[in-house]
Amino acid sequence: MRFARRRFCATVPALDLSRNTTSLQPMAAKKPLRIHVGKSVQRYFKDMGSTEPENLHRLFLAEIEPPLIRETLRFTEGNQSRAARILGITRNTLRTKMKNYGISGK
Repeated sequence: MRFARRRFCATVPALDLSRNTTSLQPMAAKKPLRIHVGKSVQRYFKDMGSTEPENLHRLFLAEIEPPLIRETLRFTEGNQSRAARILGITRNTLRTKMKNYGISGK
């Protein structure tokens, strides 16, 4: 069975600050998630200065996975089987990750 690859885009609200700060109006702007990730990694390297980071992949996963799992569970209203399917992992793997990150099943 073949699946079409989908490009994941995040809707990031941009705020119109040209007027006053009491009426912030979001302006939807879609950018691929990888653009946001790339900019975050660039900021991280800049903040590190001349210090070379270690275990960046592990650090990155530890920062990204918990909110990804939480938001997917919120989206599925706590349905772990559906969340696992959306994430592309087994339900057992999801439950293991939830336990490791201290994420409740509710």
